[in-house]
Amino acid sequence: MKLVIILLSAALALLLIEYIRYRRQVAGLCRQLRYHHEKETNIDLRVSLDRAEIVALRDSVNQWLDDSRRERARYMEQETRTKELITDLAHDIRTPLTSLDGYFNLLCEAEREEDRVRYTRIITGRLNLLWDLLEQLFTYAKLQNGSYRLETEIFDCNQSLCEILLSFYEDFRAHGIEPQIDLPDGECFISGNKIAFGRVVQNILRNALLHGRDSVSIRLTAASSDVILTIRNNLREDWSGEIDKIFDRFYTADPSRSRHSSGLGLPVAKQLTEAMKGKISAEIQDGDFVITLQFANH
Repeated sequence: MKLVIILLSAALALLLIEYIRYRRQVAGLCRQLRYHHEKETNIDLRVSLDRAEIVALRDSVNQWLDDSRRERARYMEQETRTKELITDLAHDIRTPLTSLDGYFNLLCEAEREEDRVRYTRIITGRLNLLWDLLEQLFTYAKLQNGSYRLETEIFDCNQSLCEILLSFYEDFRAHGIEPQIDLPDGECFISGNKIAFGRVVQNILRNALLHGRDSVSIRLTAASSDVILTIRNNLREDWSGEIDKIFDRFYTADPSRSRHSSGLGLPVAKQLTEAMKGKISAEIQDGDFVITLQFANH
């Protein structure tokens, strides 16, 4: 009987010790979690009790902490980008508005007809720039929505390209550029969105006119599986852009933005191209800026 009592007492003592160790371990985990909450540290939780269920609890909580840290980092990055976006928007919209205000005042004070005509032409140009900026911003904002999807269809990009190039006739002429155009004779079908394709090409051509010097070439080729559009322009001598950043939001090779570049044209072109399951790349070849678009042939 005494032996049974001794064994039971020993077992009870062991259970009590184990219970105390469990309580201490749980209390230790609670302290570490409070510290994580207060300090936002990256240190993982540690345990001193080597029990399978405690180790599993530690690993699960550490995984949750890792996910929480990554989510917090994404949130902070998004908040930073939002602040940068607001700052850039304020700058890009304020600049043409300030210019418009000045020219409107000059227009109101002008006495000669030729001055009024000149100021009206400048104001119209500034309004067009502002309208294009707002269109780019609207498109960019839509593309940031993860649920946004382009409606796609099969269309002849060769015909679309001809229409776009025709609409740029006056722009090329104003810059003294005779574009070199190499298009296939027949139809060239791709799957995409005709309006989005037009926006992509227009943005690239505007960029070529803005940063180019005196030549632009457009070449469309169709292989058995791919359709490739290459737009090449030589660069002004003062161009100082970084080729690996040209598709970044609001990046412009002109830090002063004095040439009316919003920095959204090529980023929008990239996102629209990818939304149509296409590929876009840029490189410098022998002093020329070259953008290549690639779509599946249909």
